[in-house]
Amino acid sequence: MAGPMVAAQERAPDILPSPTYGPPAPAAQEMAAGGGAANRAPEAETPALAFNPELTGLIEEAVRHHPSVASQRASLRAAGVDVTAARLTRLPTMSIQFNQYGAILLSRQVTANVDLPLWTNGRIPATIDRAKANREAQFYRLAETVLDLELEVNQSYHDAKRLGEHEQVLVGILAVMDDMVASMRRRVAQEVSPEADLKLANSRRLQVAQQLDLVRAQRGSALGRLSGLVLRDDIALAPGFAEPASWPHWTLSSLTERMIASSPQRRRVQAEAQVARDDARITAASRLPGLFASYSYDEIYKHRVGLSVRMQTAGGFSEIFATHAARLREQASELQAPSVAQDLKATASNDLIEYTSARARDAGARALAGDSHKITESYVRQFVSGRRTWLDVMNAVREAMTADLDAIDVRYSASAAAMRILLRSNDTNPIEEGRHK
Repeated sequence: MAGPMVAAQERAPDILPSPTYGPPAPAAQEMAAGGGAANRAPEAETPALAFNPELTGLIEEAVRHHPSVASQRASLRAAGVDVTAARLTRLPTMSIQFNQYGAILLSRQVTANVDLPLWTNGRIPATIDRAKANREAQFYRLAETVLDLELEVNQSYHDAKRLGEHEQVLVGILAVMDDMVASMRRRVAQEVSPEADLKLANSRRLQVAQQLDLVRAQRGSALGRLSGLVLRDDIALAPGFAEPASWPHWTLSSLTERMIASSPQRRRVQAEAQVARDDARITAASRLPGLFASYSYDEIYKHRVGLSVRMQTAGGFSEIFATHAARLREQASELQAPSVAQDLKATASNDLIEYTSARARDAGARALAGDSHKITESYVRQFVSGRRTWLDVMNAVREAMTADLDAIDVRYSASAAAMRILLRSNDTNPIEEGRHK
């Protein structure tokens, strides 16, 4: 799958989240320090890859080529440069000025000033911390973009595959209906059956044909969405359902905990709250004067070295109210985290309910599909012997078609939900609990 992914360096972080299971989650202190241990892809085959290798390949292509991911990666590199720029504010500030008054040679003046910040009431450290927190927030914005893209590919893939199997079923049913219409036409011509039976057969055949046209249009739309995500027009999906070697099993409590812990949205909200806290620190520090070591040179006083205390206000001491506003924004950002956690709990519950429900219905749906075809064959024989009506036969054909389509929907519902869980929970470790059911 993916090769080693080195963690962000202080100069310009350039981390590509894992394209198969969502982004890696570096520790906050490592991000704040601008480095840390490398984030590496697991060497062993992971559940998502083993679950559906074809879908895994499409997800990797989408993450590798999609412009939204490239845009977020560029923003992450820019945020890394901002950290370097913030750290450089510790260095001296230099200014040189040259003045020429008229054409007289003696009227030229050169002045130079160098200011080194010695104490700024914590403004410079807060500025550096803010840049680091903003870089971390940008990292998780990239992670969110990757996860959203993965989920879109997963949904489009399963829609295309599911509708492709629907199309195959409807094509087969349409062929059966053609034979039934032809048979009934002969029976009506021989005055064995009434013309109403022929009209019923034609009506049911037309319904199947219309449903087939709709499914083909929907499948084309799903393939178009998938091509747009992968940025490739020659997508050819393997026929049939990709049955996994084993279906995983989760409990709601452990799944919820895992989703919340690995959620890039939650981590991004936490990083944005830290940005708001640092903004409040910067605004509060700007109200007090700073201490600077100064060097200056001019034509009159020549070289001078000393200390200077500097304070600058803006807008009639508006920093007081700006500090209060920054603290309120900090509080607003912190209140978003519980809301995100609640949404993740609901998402985990919905995905798990869909998955377990589909898995529970799968065996019954397959058995019902097989029995429905046997019932249809039996009704055809009973119709020939006069023990069933033509309406009974038509209804049996419709029920068999519906059972086939339901069985397909159940399989793909379980598969799509399982992949969503694997992606959202960043599941890169083998699932030991209930590995084989």
